[in-house]
Amino acid sequence: MRERLGPEATHGLAEYVERNGEVWRADVIQTCTDRIDSRLHRIDEGFSKIANQLAEMKVELLRWSFTFWVGQFVVTVAIMALFARLFRP
Repeated sequence: MRERLGPEATHGLAEYVERNGEVWRADVIQTCTDRIDSRLHRIDEGFSKIANQLAEMKVELLRWSFTFWVGQFVVTVAIMALFARLFRP
């Protein structure tokens, strides 16, 4: 590059890069940080949605379990009542 630009232009380019390098690094770091924050926020929202869905599923499962056990209790009582009537002395 020194051969193409010459010594003065190469020196000027080096000074320019050195002066603006810190600004560029800061911009790149800020852009990366913003992107990471945005992605973490979306991930957090996703986990919140999953947690809410799991809570809703738990409630629904408890309802069905309760319905099942009530049904089983009713059937057991009915069978016992039937046996009591059939086998009365």
